[in-house]
Amino acid sequence: MAQLSPGQQGQKLHVPCQGYTIFPESGIMYWLANSTFVDKLYPDGSVEEAATVEKDRELTRELFFHSFTEQDFHTKFECIILDPSGVVRKAIKWDHQDPKMGGNRALLD
Repeated sequence: MAQLSPGQQGQKLHVPCQGYTIFPESGIMYWLANSTFVDKLYPDGSVEEAATVEKDRELTRELFFHSFTEQDFHTKFECIILDPSGVVRKAIKWDHQDPKMGGNRALLD
């Protein structure tokens, strides 16, 4: 979960995605933004993916926001895990108002 308070617009933020594959040699993980590769939607590099980190069957890939904007709140970000058994998608859900958490937050669902 990534915490985001209203005052964090314009600040750096990262959201990790973690998943597992039963095919460690052929599983891949990547992020999409509005069903497009992140580097195509953000050619200026304001949002970037880190390299996938593989540890046994676990895959981790972070999404970096160099300057989080209101537009990013309205972009659908999905983490995709693909291997010979199929595809798994996890979408970021931004929670704009969560008084218990003291601000906004992002969840992978």
